[in-house]
Amino acid sequence: MSVLSGRDGRIMLLVAAVVVAIAVSGVALSSVGGAEVQPAAGDSWPMEGHDSGQTAFNPNAVGPDGDVGPAWISVTGYGPGITVANDRMFVAGGERRGAVTAYDPAEGSREWRTRLGDTTSSKPIVDGETVYVHVSEQQGRDVVEDRHEVVALDAETGDVEWRFEATDDRYESTTVSWKTLTVADGTLYVVGENYGESRTDDEGGFVLSIDEDGEERWRTDLASHEISRPAVDGGTVVVSTTDLEDELVALDAADGEERWRTEHPDEVRFAAPAVDDGSVYVNARTPLELDAETGEVTADYDVTGTPSRPMAIADDQLFVPGGGSQEWAPRQIYAVERATGAVEWSYGSSSEFSSRPVVSDETVFVGGSDGVMYALDRQDGEERWTYRVNRNYMINNEPAVVGETLYVGPVDNRVYALVEGGDARDPVVVGFVSRFLPVLGDFVGFFAVVALAYLGVGVPFGIVGAITVLGIVSGLRLSRTPLRLFAARLFRTPAADVSRRTEFAGALVASITAVLAVGVVSALTFGAFPFNGLLAAGAVFGATWAVLAYRWLPTHPDDLDREARTIRRQWGVLLAVYGLLVGLLYPLVVFVVLMGIYFV
Repeated sequence: MSVLSGRDGRIMLLVAAVVVAIAVSGVALSSVGGAEVQPAAGDSWPMEGHDSGQTAFNPNAVGPDGDVGPAWISVTGYGPGITVANDRMFVAGGERRGAVTAYDPAEGSREWRTRLGDTTSSKPIVDGETVYVHVSEQQGRDVVEDRHEVVALDAETGDVEWRFEATDDRYESTTVSWKTLTVADGTLYVVGENYGESRTDDEGGFVLSIDEDGEERWRTDLASHEISRPAVDGGTVVVSTTDLEDELVALDAADGEERWRTEHPDEVRFAAPAVDDGSVYVNARTPLELDAETGEVTADYDVTGTPSRPMAIADDQLFVPGGGSQEWAPRQIYAVERATGAVEWSYGSSSEFSSRPVVSDETVFVGGSDGVMYALDRQDGEERWTYRVNRNYMINNEPAVVGETLYVGPVDNRVYALVEGGDARDPVVVGFVSRFLPVLGDFVGFFAVVALAYLGVGVPFGIVGAITVLGIVSGLRLSRTPLRLFAARLFRTPAADVSRRTEFAGALVASITAVLAVGVVSALTFGAFPFNGLLAAGAVFGATWAVLAYRWLPTHPDDLDREARTIRRQWGVLLAVYGLLVGLLYPLVVFVVLMGIYFV
């Protein structure tokens, strides 16, 4: 007894240690770091592209330099990007993919979270004291059946101020496009897609304007289905379209009326545009400058750009992602003088530049598909530093440079605050939990539904199976010895005293247990359907027959109602047929039920 107690005590201590470790890692999961970010009073990166013109340039920021590392690493979950404003960092998505979460940008600790729907498809964008985000909530199997909303939140508390949900016939089959929310002077602009009853993409798209109170100002329908994020400056809204017609389209910001539309002289595709100081700048195989008032092409640039990434505009420079003429993914960054079109420098990489370049006062920052963040000197393109964020994940989201800090992410469900001298590390426990917890949660949810379906179908299936087996035994006058022996063991009574009612109860327990055992194995191996059911049934019913034939019958010679050889043969055939039916029909019925749940 003392040995058992000692072992139990050690086990309890181990369990307690694990619980404490999980609790500590749960606290650390929100923020892990060893240095504090220096606050940048009044500085911000409030939206995708930094400003409504989409220049991706923050002249007030310096960014990190020297020996760069993370001041903190915050496990935020997956999301379409981050913004920093009002002394907070905002992330949409995260562990709860339809949530907006506010963090302290100096420490990475969470301040508030607001759950809004199932999915967020835009960065949170900040204007004044309000955060805006696009969310959707699944309403059916088809994406166009989902409910799409633009939601306004109080930046300080996360309280919902209003929700814009279009309800008239024009929005019956529409979606809001990924990362297209922009704000200018208190007015929101967002792009959407129209679908007809056939759910095809030939219905075109639209640009929608919403006022600061959540009311529609105007909506302009366009023939194109693929419309870029709007760039807004000087009363003009500019988008690019890239499916039916490769064009730049300018709309009046006041009423949505079309002002002009322009094709590329080479009839090639455009990236998302940027507007600055009365000119439109757009990346393409040959990047262009256009007059924002007329749409007239005023300059083309002698570099090979790409329509897959927009350029950045900073003072008298353009920073153009590009590469070889046959390459869609950019592997070069060109610095081009705006006035003359002269190439000042270029920087190349063997890996794709997977994020848009962003610019501070002195530095160009761009993320790579190799998980590396690159910092380049604005004046000569020299590499100032590189930092590998995660070798297994590309940096897709646009980084945000605020003050002396570069915020990167989410990458691998994390946001990294990069500063000079940062030395935060991702502890093994936190890394393991944060990487696998979302996957584990999805798996547990899926497995729970599958397991409930197997349970719900398995019990009646086992009852019907038991009644059927008893009917066959009685009708064909097969041996009842297995029924009697099982009931005797189950209810701990002599075999000679087992009644027909007790046999029936034992048969119900045995049949339901066997069927649910097949269900457990089938649920764990659901991906191997339909073979998993047959293999599981073969194992369960084969083992049952083996126990009966080689353990029970030899040890109960006086309780047999006929020769043991005959009983083995009869019940071998009976269990084989029953097992075959269970292995085939049971998982099939569960599969039909799950498909019904999915489609409904």
